[in-house]
Amino acid sequence: PIAAKVRIANLPVKVEVQADGRFATEVPTGRWSLVISAPGHVTQTKTVEVDGGDQALFHCDLQPVRP
Repeated sequence: PIAAKVRIANLPVKVEVQADGRFATEVPTGRWSLVISAPGHVTQTKTVEVDGGDQALFHCDLQPVRP
């Protein structure tokens, strides 16, 4: 497993990532940028848009940083 971290830009929410990479959190309706990072891997940003009660599902492959 990769020790990934997820943060939501402009929102003070702490997101806990499970060992298998899954995470869940609640955010208000709107468009949000999720920043996914892990030591030794390229940081990625995913934009999700949610409306009241929606779920946003996506897949993210973390690529190793090339020296």
